[in-house]
Amino acid sequence: MTKQASIVEAVTEEDCENPLPITITEAGSITSQLYTLLRQTLPVLKNPESVSDARRQGLSEDIRKMLEGEV
Repeated sequence: MTKQASIVEAVTEEDCENPLPITITEAGSITSQLYTLLRQTLPVLKNPESVSDARRQGLSEDIRKMLEGEV
């Protein structure tokens, strides 16, 4: 039995009915948004010809907004 399996076995039905509250901080939210932009941007950087000019400009604008704190 792996450590992961033992953790899964320790979860009870009561645990599922009463999940732990999760708070996402501002930093966590920003990090999540940046990762989303990076995932969208990476294919464009690898093969820019495969994406329309409008899409590239849109990604550029989204990145600018994030960096300037407009999002």
